[in-house]
Amino acid sequence: MKPVRLDDMMVQVVRFLKRAREQPERHYDKCLENHRAWLIDALYFLAEHPDACQFCAGTGYFEYTENLAPFGSGENWPCQMTEPCTFCEEQGRCAVCGRLTINEDGERECGCPVDESFFYAPECYCWTREWEDDYAGA
Repeated sequence: MKPVRLDDMMVQVVRFLKRAREQPERHYDKCLENHRAWLIDALYFLAEHPDACQFCAGTGYFEYTENLAPFGSGENWPCQMTEPCTFCEEQGRCAVCGRLTINEDGERECGCPVDESFFYAPECYCWTREWEDDYAGA
């Protein structure tokens, strides 16, 4: 899994919102609202924590989904997986402040808050809107 830097995610969200402005009929209002809110939260986070790890966005880990179904079965058993961030946590740096503050027990000595619910850009599922519109018109 290749990590995506926080600033790259922000650029992707800005591009998404720009494209959505050009074709507003393709997206739900809630989708655009979620993307705007995420972008504002990301800007606040960077303003408050300028030395935060850009690769894990201050969480200290990467999240990804892996299919644990047997190979070739055609089934889908999604499982949420996490791995420690190789750019900060494995080097003993705090993901939020960037200082070398993690002791031998893996505890933070700096006291920085780590919000585990933050930081992946929201996904857009508005492509299902076309299906719903087709179904409603049938």
